[in-house]
Amino acid sequence: MKLWHSAILISAMLGASLNPLNAAEVEVKLPAGYASAQLLSPGTAAVLQHYRSQLDRELKRLDDQYQLKAKQAAYQKATQDLTASRARLDQHLAKLRQDCIARIHVKIVSASLTDMGSSSAMGDINFYYSVTNNTGRIIGSLIYHPTVGQLKIPTASSLYLDLIDFSTMRFGLPSGTSLSNQGVHPEQFSFFAENLNQSQIAMLKRSLNSGLTLQIEDVKFLRQTGFKGQTQELGFEEAYAGEIRPYRDAVNRNEAAVKSSQQLADSARAALNAAKQSHEAVFTSSATSLLAAAPRYSSTSSLFNNVAPGTYYLFATGKHGQALFEKVTIKAERHQKITAGKIIANPFRP
Repeated sequence: MKLWHSAILISAMLGASLNPLNAAEVEVKLPAGYASAQLLSPGTAAVLQHYRSQLDRELKRLDDQYQLKAKQAAYQKATQDLTASRARLDQHLAKLRQDCIARIHVKIVSASLTDMGSSSAMGDINFYYSVTNNTGRIIGSLIYHPTVGQLKIPTASSLYLDLIDFSTMRFGLPSGTSLSNQGVHPEQFSFFAENLNQSQIAMLKRSLNSGLTLQIEDVKFLRQTGFKGQTQELGFEEAYAGEIRPYRDAVNRNEAAVKSSQQLADSARAALNAAKQSHEAVFTSSATSLLAAAPRYSSTSSLFNNVAPGTYYLFATGKHGQALFEKVTIKAERHQKITAGKIIANPFRP
């Protein structure tokens, strides 16, 4: 869009002189918030449309060139694929964990409750257990929550049961073997007795020895048995790395695809915005020059004096990028009233 071209258009379409004969007094009723207005040359809209068409063609060309929508769609697709692959991984992990826990058999041999007075806030439970491991891996610890029947015993957090052979002090239970602390010393945990009512405490005392169960929530594995603190502990994903690998690899690929597609979309957006701003600046410059040349009459109130009959565009700027831009016809009458109300986006802005 050449500025000299704009000057020629403005001169050609706005250059006609106005006939001062039969001049009229025009009272314009403006919408609320509009205090001043102008009557612009009748060729103003055509020149603006010319500028707008040039800008629209350039913006469309830029959209076709940078393909931002396609790149954003690719990013959205990659994001959806990543979400789906993470869900599949989580589902597979949940199934593996469920199958693993089902292969661990914990039997409570006996359990006892410390004597609690009426004002005791805490209580302790001692228990003996035996554990059999059929997971195909070495178990180091069981993460559990204790229950009796339907009662979940209130503890500060989930509890750890470290599987240690107290005859050798070796930490870890290999698959296909069992372990018991019976005859050595009991496992113990504390609970919040104050969170239980008297009926629950009575049931706990009555049913603890035969009804205590350990609800296993997670499992910690070992690379090999050894002394506590001297052998490597494995999380669930590490222990089942082979079974999980295809799912984890899919997540990693999709994470890379999301990162790559986001970078492409961000780069295209930045380049497109910069190019659009350049063309919009040309439009703004041309439109500003047009607006400076187009006014035939101006008023800081609602009254225009000595207006020659003819066609004009009533223009007034408003708030939030809005403007009044409306075609009006002034007749050869001394007094005329016009009610204006066509509010649009300011046509002199891109």
